[in-house]
Amino acid sequence: MKFHRKGIVAVAALSSLLVSFSARADWAQSTDPLVVQPAPANGAVQAQNPPGFTWARYSTGPASYEVEITPVGGSPVKATVDRNWYLPTKALALGNYTWRVRPAGSTDWSSPRAFAITSKSTTFEVPDNATLRSRILNKARPRSLGPTFTPYSTWSTAKKTDLDPYVSRLINEVKLQMTALPDLSDSRWPIVISAPLTAQMAAQQTDVRNRINESSRQLEAAAILWRLKKDPIYLAEALKRGDQLASLNPSGPTSYVNQDQATRQIALELLKGADLLSGNIDSTRKAQWLGVAKTRVTEMFGYISGDNGRLDQYPFDSHGNTLMIYMALISTLALGDVPAAQTWCDFAFRNHVAMPDPWSGQEGGDANGTA
Repeated sequence: MKFHRKGIVAVAALSSLLVSFSARADWAQSTDPLVVQPAPANGAVQAQNPPGFTWARYSTGPASYEVEITPVGGSPVKATVDRNWYLPTKALALGNYTWRVRPAGSTDWSSPRAFAITSKSTTFEVPDNATLRSRILNKARPRSLGPTFTPYSTWSTAKKTDLDPYVSRLINEVKLQMTALPDLSDSRWPIVISAPLTAQMAAQQTDVRNRINESSRQLEAAAILWRLKKDPIYLAEALKRGDQLASLNPSGPTSYVNQDQATRQIALELLKGADLLSGNIDSTRKAQWLGVAKTRVTEMFGYISGDNGRLDQYPFDSHGNTLMIYMALISTLALGDVPAAQTWCDFAFRNHVAMPDPWSGQEGGDANGTA
C-alpha cells in the first residue's frame, strides 16, 4: 500500500512536470483565457480557405514571426509577419496540413497543429494590402455607392414601381428631421468626464450618442437623396448637418475618451458625406470635414494600434472590435484624401477580415464568422 501511494505521487509529479514543460515548449498556447487561442487547431476541417492563423505572443515580444504551413507529405511554405496572426492571400490546395510558428531568427517552434482543407471549405481570398489599396483608389467617387445606384431620372418604370415606396419613406423622414432635429453644439453637454461615472455623466453620454446618431443619419440620408433626386434642398440639408458635426470639438464632450461611439460615428459620417457629395462640396468645406475626421481617427487609431495592436493578443473587447470595423471602413473612404489613411488601411482592413468577431469561429457561431 505504501509503495502504491509513492507510485501515485511519482506519476502525479511526472505529469505535472510534463504539463509544465509542454506549456513552456508550446508557447503559442496561453493559459490566460483572455489571450487569443492558437488556430487552426485540433485537426478540424476549415470552413474558410485559406484559414486565418493566430497564436499567443511570444514572451519576449519579437519584431516578427515565421509561420510554416506544411501539407502532409509535401514541403513547407513559410511567411514572415510582424503581428501574431497571418492570413494567406491565396487559397490552399485540398488536403491535410500542419502549421507551426516561431519568433523570427529563433529555433523555438510552437507545437505543430493539424487542420484540413476539403471541398466543404469556402474559398475566400483577400489580397495583400498594396493590391487592396490600389483597387480601392481605382474606384471612382462616390466610393461608398455600388454600381447599381443610379439617378432617379434614369430609373425604369419597373424599378420605380419596386423602389418608390422606400424612396418616399426616406424623403418623408429627411423632411421631418429638417425641423425636428436640434442644432448640435458642444454647449449642449456641459459635464466633464469624471471617475467614478456619475448618473448625470452616463445620461449625457447617452444623449451624445443618440443626437450624433440622428444627425449623422440625416447627413447620409440627405446626401443620398441629393445624388438620387438632385433637389437642392437635400444638398443644403446634408451640408448643414455635416458642418454641425465638423464644428464639434474633437477634444470636447464628443471626444473618444468621453464618448467613443460618438466620435467614431462623427468621423465616419464626415468621410461618407465628403464622398457622397463629391463634386458638390467646395474645397474649403471638404478640407474642414476631412481635417476634423483625421483628428478624431488619429486618436482612435492610437487606441487600437497601441501595443502593436492590442486586440491581436486580447481580442475579447466589444468596443475595440467595433472600432476595428470602423477603422477598416474609414480607411477605405479616406484613401486618396487623407495621407494617414494608408497606415490605417494596412493596419485594420485585413485584420478585420481575418478576425471579425472573437466570439465566433469561421462558421459564425454566436455572431458573424469569416467564411
